[in-house]
Amino acid sequence: MNKHLDLDQLDTFRAVAQQLSFTSAGKGLGMAQSSVTAQIQALERNVGVALFDRLGKKVALTEAGRKLLAYAEQLLALEAEAGLALTGQMLAQVRIGAPETLLAYRLPQVLRQFRQAMPKVKLVLRPGISAQLREEVREGVLDLAFTLDPISQHPMLNSEMLRPEPVLLIAPPSHRLSGLSVVHAADLSTETLLLSERRGSYRMAFEHVLSEAGVVPADVLEFTSIEAQIQCVMAGLGIAVLPEVAVREDVSHGRVAVLAWHGSPLGMFAQLVWHKDKVLSPSAQLLCDLARGA
Repeated sequence: MNKHLDLDQLDTFRAVAQQLSFTSAGKGLGMAQSSVTAQIQALERNVGVALFDRLGKKVALTEAGRKLLAYAEQLLALEAEAGLALTGQMLAQVRIGAPETLLAYRLPQVLRQFRQAMPKVKLVLRPGISAQLREEVREGVLDLAFTLDPISQHPMLNSEMLRPEPVLLIAPPSHRLSGLSVVHAADLSTETLLLSERRGSYRMAFEHVLSEAGVVPADVLEFTSIEAQIQCVMAGLGIAVLPEVAVREDVSHGRVAVLAWHGSPLGMFAQLVWHKDKVLSPSAQLLCDLARGA
C-alpha cells in the first residue's frame, strides 16, 4: 500500500460510494465515466484492496470500501476546514446532540462561549434521549453528543465523564410523603408517577429499582417536557423523577419538595461522546474543551 492517499481520488471514491454508480458520480463531479473508473482503479491499487463489487451495471461497497468511506469523509472534511481556516473562516458546521436536561441547564453557557470564539461556525443542535444520540454518533449523523447516563463503555465510542448529575424524586410540598424522613420504593405503590419518555436513562434506572422491589405504581403519566413535569407536580398530579439541576430553583423557592429517597442511587453522569474512529475538527475540539471547563 502506498503511504499517501490522493484526496482527489478519495473525493471521487466518496461520490461513487454515495451514488453507487460510476456514471452518476461522474455527472455530479463533471467528469467522464472513464476518468471516474481510472481514479477508482488507481485508488484500489494504492490501498491494495477492492473497494467496490462490480455487479453488472451496479456497484456495491466492499467491507474495505465501507471502512475507507468513514476515513475519506473525515479527511475531506479536514481538508475543507484547513482551507477555510487559512482564509479566516472555519468549518461550516458542528453537529451535536444532547438530552433536554443538558441542553436547557448545562450547555447554554458553553454554546455562548463557542459562538463568541467561532461566530462563523454553524451549530446544528439535535435534542434526543441518550441512547438515540449515541447511535447517531456511531452512524456519523452527529459529530459529538452530550449524554446523561450511567458510566459505561461502548465498543465504537469514546465516552468522557464531565460531571455527576444527581436525580431526585419531587412532590408537592403538601404531599403525604414530603414529611417522611425516609421514602422507600414500596411507598410509591399507590402513587401516580410523572416520568420522562421511554428509554430515557434516569427513567429506566428508576423503573429498574421499582421492579427489583416488586413495586408497580398505581399510574404512570409520560412526558416529553421537563417543564411540563414540574408544573404537573406543582398542580398535585403526582411524583416526578428529575435531575437536580432541572428542579433546583423550584426546590429553593418551596414550589416542590424533595422526597427523602432510600434506595439504590438514581444519579447519572453528564458525558461527552464521540466516535473512536473520528478525527475531531478544530471547531469540534474547541467545543469539547469548553464543555470540560464548564
